[in-house]
Amino acid sequence: MAAAVRMAEGGYSTVVEGIVGPWHLDEVRDVFAPGHLVVRYVVLRPTLESCQARAMERAGEERVPGHPALTEEGPIRHMWHQFERLGAYERCVLDSTDLDAAETARQVRSWLADAGRLLSVD
Repeated sequence: MAAAVRMAEGGYSTVVEGIVGPWHLDEVRDVFAPGHLVVRYVVLRPTLESCQARAMERAGEERVPGHPALTEEGPIRHMWHQFERLGAYERCVLDSTDLDAAETARQVRSWLADAGRLLSVD
């Protein structure tokens, strides 16, 4: 997070990617607030079936050295349900079920450019 703040303070458009649930947003606000940086939130949420299929495609891969990719149905289902109902943050959900990586990135860039489209967490 600290590196993202420094990049943003330097004028770079910065994306923090990972599992960032609404339950983390207060911490995100706290980290970015001193620099008066605007933070926007995008949740990629393909269907549960798509998440599980994508996970199975990663079987045998190591996304983090020494740690196999998560492919177990139970934890994937659990995390998907954590993002199933986001209340006010539903406006921030992009259904990426039918999008490849390039199209997903294009859509995210488009959403980030449209300040009225997303909820700001600043």
